[in-house]
Amino acid sequence: MAPAIEYLVGENILLSLDMHTAAKREFIEVFVDSILKPRGLSYKIQFPGPTGTNANEAALALARKYTGRSSVMAFTNAFHGMSLGSLAVSGSASTRELGGVARHDVIRVPYDG
Repeated sequence: MAPAIEYLVGENILLSLDMHTAAKREFIEVFVDSILKPRGLSYKIQFPGPTGTNANEAALALARKYTGRSSVMAFTNAFHGMSLGSLAVSGSASTRELGGVARHDVIRVPYDG
């Protein structure tokens, strides 16, 4: 825990999103060397952003790219954020309308728990 606190109180960049930083480079190197290479994996790493809706947008884009399909399934009664993709998969019709763009490639699945 001490190294994390030392980093946080130092004059380091804490949030860089798309910027290249020494901390991000070191993290990627350690992750590749200790997680991916030993398992023979050749994944790419993505840093989607600081919010849940950023992560949801990234997940939607990756799922569509990987499967080659445009449709996704989304549970009813869910909220995923305020970006267009996240609004499209949100459960509430009134919330979805906030985006102003109808998404017809979302399959709704009931979830009531």
